[in-house]
Amino acid sequence: VGGDSVFVVYVDSLTAAGTTESRRDTVIVSGGTDAILTASYVVQTFDSQTGLRDTLRIQVVDPDMNRHETECDSIQVTIQNPAANDAETLWAHETDVNTGVFQVRAPTTRDLALIGDGLLTLNTLGLSLDSLAISYVDLLPTTGVSKTLVTHTRVINMFGDVSGNDELRSFDANQILGIKVGLLTATPRDSLTADVDGNGDVKSFDASLVLQYRVRLIDRFPVQTDTAFGPPTDMKNHPFLKPALSERLITFGEPAPGDNGAFTWPISLSEREGIVSGYLRLHTGEGVEILGVEVAEAYAGFMLAHASNDGELRIAFAGAQAVGVGPGEVVRLRVRNQEGTPMRLVLNALELNGLSLFTGPEIADHTPSATPPKTFALHPNVPNPFNPATTIRYDLPEAGYMTLVIYNLLGQRVRALLTEHQAAGTYQVVWDGKDDAMRDVGSGIYLLRMDATGYSKTMKMLLLR
Repeated sequence: VGGDSVFVVYVDSLTAAGTTESRRDTVIVSGGTDAILTASYVVQTFDSQTGLRDTLRIQVVDPDMNRHETECDSIQVTIQNPAANDAETLWAHETDVNTGVFQVRAPTTRDLALIGDGLLTLNTLGLSLDSLAISYVDLLPTTGVSKTLVTHTRVINMFGDVSGNDELRSFDANQILGIKVGLLTATPRDSLTADVDGNGDVKSFDASLVLQYRVRLIDRFPVQTDTAFGPPTDMKNHPFLKPALSERLITFGEPAPGDNGAFTWPISLSEREGIVSGYLRLHTGEGVEILGVEVAEAYAGFMLAHASNDGELRIAFAGAQAVGVGPGEVVRLRVRNQEGTPMRLVLNALELNGLSLFTGPEIADHTPSATPPKTFALHPNVPNPFNPATTIRYDLPEAGYMTLVIYNLLGQRVRALLTEHQAAGTYQVVWDGKDDAMRDVGSGIYLLRMDATGYSKTMKMLLLR
């Protein structure tokens, strides 16, 4: 029964007057279920670079419309786009016999001549956004009175096109990084367009995905996946997303002195494998002047944006493909402070590949010396014995290529902590008790070997699990 009410009719063929009369009463129908209407929350009209266009996905859950037990039923939904003066009524079909779940997919086009042929016309001229209204009439809700359900979805022209020029370029990734660090203010359109991973926020990882799309490593963004009716909430298994391991550690190296009283302060990760984007928010101590920020040598092809204001430094970087493996530098700060006074950095936020890995403030203090170390030195690790991590300090009196490698007592390599060119200075690196495959190693004695220009030294470390 579909409707607000039904009529009950009885024909009295033998009344007191000897005539036939019809008697009618109205019964209000109740006891139905309330339908649920959902739709994909954002639709891209057309991508001129790939020829791809999105499909608006609509789902209605209404068991009352499951009218036949042996076949799939159908219902009607209406899509309206006032901006394009277009409306389409489509049949949604039951997903299977007796499910009460109805779905329909509406392909989209930008060709205004196709109105009325089942293709939904989307008007995205200029920077305007369409708002589509999807409606369904629930004939038998719990109240017995039919009601119209309406949901809205927004439309953009091209995901990642933050600049709004109808093309996807590396500049758009740079704009996303600028939004992340606060150099640019995101409009509502920017926030929607830049959020290509569909997590509801603009992050450095979105910039990485734009770069991946630009070089054809991917041809669709996570927000365009065909798996959800509504905003995606669980991206952990998405093929585009390679999450960073939560146990990765951030490390502040020793600032190396440079010209005009400036220092280069490296920031490293305990494991760089798979990292395509990152974001750091730091607080600088009183008197610390940020002269510049750059990516480490291994990340020379990455984009970086930074902003410093009122003692807070925000850094965002992104690339199309991961380039580093093992521990090593990610970014370098160029700082200056009054000679002989302490310098302090406090890490207040860390994101890698769009995932927040921040567990608490990380603090680095350094009192710069007037001159670099005079001799090579590999200092005893602290603590020793240790579990699960230990800090290793070493001195370089001159710039050059150096390595720090851990071996077991059989002479087999366990972990390459560092293999890169470094400026003169005093440094420190943390070993987290893992091998090159990021597996925990067992208790025992391990050998740490340092090799630099004309210098080599080996020392023992004791790990107790």
